[in-house]
Amino acid sequence: MGIRERATVQLEEQTKAAVRVPVLGVASVNRVGTLGYIVASTFRDLGGELLLDQGVGAWGLRKDEIRRQDGRPTSLPVAFVLAVTSEHVHVFDVRFGPFGRVRLKNELGRFERTGLQLAVQQDKASTAYHMYSPGQGQDMMFEMMGGTAAGGEYPQELAALIRNGTPPSWTIGR
Repeated sequence: MGIRERATVQLEEQTKAAVRVPVLGVASVNRVGTLGYIVASTFRDLGGELLLDQGVGAWGLRKDEIRRQDGRPTSLPVAFVLAVTSEHVHVFDVRFGPFGRVRLKNELGRFERTGLQLAVQQDKASTAYHMYSPGQGQDMMFEMMGGTAAGGEYPQELAALIRNGTPPSWTIGR
């Protein structure tokens, strides 16, 4: 079993224990702008100059928090995990260690899947998502590696997991 598979198994087991209901799928995602920042930093290290955005994502929302209409926003770490159950999308803080070791930390938020709206915007390198729960009055943005140039199915599979509960191909413990 490779490092990616080992990490996926750990995430599936830990999220299942945390939510105490069957988990349809898990995905490790990033705060919007993280992947571009990595590329920009690399480019800058090679002598280039880039201007980075000021914390506002594609839909004009702050990209580094779960925004709630009736409460305080929750800051998002650079990398976090989504665990999708039949009723909710759970957002967890996570720590990745060497050799595929994973430690799930606290739950940052929970979105009801009933009425959940998901917008997807793909560019060449990554895919950005905007998730909005009208019933709860909360939303957030996140991104995943894999854009139109990569040709991978992961971005579409993540959208299908959130919208329809369709387990993605990377699910290990079916």
